[in-house]
Amino acid sequence: MIWAMEYPPTDPTASVDPTPQPPARVRDPGSGASRALAILCAILFGGLAILWQNLPVETQYRAIGQTQPAAPENAPAIGTASQVSILGRVYIRMNHLYEGMKMPLGQQSMPFIDQSAVTFGDQIAAAIAAAELLDDPQEAIDRLETVRQDLQDLVAEAPEAADGFTFEQAQALDEELKQRAEYLVDTKHLLWVYTGEGELLTQENRERLVTRYSYFGRLANTYGLDDDDPARAELLEGGGVIITVLLLIGLLMLVVFLTGLVLLAVGAVGLSSRRLKMAFVPPAPGGSVFLEVYALFVAGFLVMTVGTTLVSTQNDTLAALLSLAVQWTLLLVPFWPLLRGMKGKEYRLAIGLHRGRGVIREMWAGLLAYLASIPVFFLGVAITVLLMVVVQAIRVSRGADAGPPPENPVIDIVSQGDPVVLILIFLLATVWAPITEELVFRGALYRWLRGRLVWPVAALVVGLLFAFLHSYGPLMVSPLIALGFMFSFMREWRGSIIACMTA
Repeated sequence: MIWAMEYPPTDPTASVDPTPQPPARVRDPGSGASRALAILCAILFGGLAILWQNLPVETQYRAIGQTQPAAPENAPAIGTASQVSILGRVYIRMNHLYEGMKMPLGQQSMPFIDQSAVTFGDQIAAAIAAAELLDDPQEAIDRLETVRQDLQDLVAEAPEAADGFTFEQAQALDEELKQRAEYLVDTKHLLWVYTGEGELLTQENRERLVTRYSYFGRLANTYGLDDDDPARAELLEGGGVIITVLLLIGLLMLVVFLTGLVLLAVGAVGLSSRRLKMAFVPPAPGGSVFLEVYALFVAGFLVMTVGTTLVSTQNDTLAALLSLAVQWTLLLVPFWPLLRGMKGKEYRLAIGLHRGRGVIREMWAGLLAYLASIPVFFLGVAITVLLMVVVQAIRVSRGADAGPPPENPVIDIVSQGDPVVLILIFLLATVWAPITEELVFRGALYRWLRGRLVWPVAALVVGLLFAFLHSYGPLMVSPLIALGFMFSFMREWRGSIIACMTA
């Protein structure tokens, strides 16, 4: 069993030296030629993978000579976990509660919803929310007319771009215009609702609003009914539960943050006073086998991401299955040193697959170190927010549009609410990532760098490479850099990789 070893290994028959000696630094396997090749491949494939991950989606498709696939017919216009969807649900239910207490919340909440309304689908949902929060159908009408005018300007080249748009006509348009045309259909149907012509809506029209706008579509379909009507009441009630949950979450976050701050301070004092002992034994300079692990991983990851993008132009389901299969295959990459002739015991000690001072103790260390990481993570969040503000200010000062905020692809996927997708992402986050990413980045890459660099510098380099390999965009990686740095600290502190995996 890989956890059956103690680190450093002990020999009960050996004589006891009253003066402890540091463990000898051992050179990892690999020749000068293999090291040069590994460095070249790590730079080449790592750089290409990072570049690919940080390209806009439409640019990725253009890079492989393809066009980004259009959304399927009747695709949801907003995700159930998008910012507008979450804020709208919360504020509308809370506003209904406060109205009974003569404390309307609408005027204060709409600016937050508008700030998150980036896409046309978001803006249409925000118009529906405005009718509810401001108790004014004219507000919804004005917003829908504004969106409608913007859309008509964009599809003016299409001969069908007129008030007579039907969904069937929209489906017949060029793919680049179809989605905008579908939004035009939505605005027309919703204008019927808020101008008192709801009887023009067919059952199919109403079902389509629910399919594309979920909660907001149901709100629009029940607009004008009494708030006590069962179909409408279930959409407005629950504000008290939401407030209670938000307060509990806020209290929990405060406790966790303060606990992490205390643990971080204790750790900093321990480091400065040298009372916090580091268990990691860096290798002697030279060798290449663990850099080869990183090079193979980024090469495989690059092939997976580009291949998935290419296949998605033909079949989204096949692309998703391919991506999942290859990702789990990448779990084999960290064991490359065994194929290169490294002995099992030597490999496990080097990459951190040993029980350290005991599995349970290492897991507790990972939990405590993770709590101490939370203030550092929030520092990364603050840096990200600051960068976004500065970039948008520069764009506005130059007369350019502020542009949409950076996207988080994981949130975009999760927001669609597909239970199978949610389960698969959960497994990737809780099984694949702790094993594969920690073995590659904190197990292999960090070890190779520590043979040449002091631990804070090696930890920062690993944190940067780890963060930019995620497709969050340059402005969004500061929190990941912070976590990557702290995970490397755990490896340095414990020697074993159990703490990193637990965290």
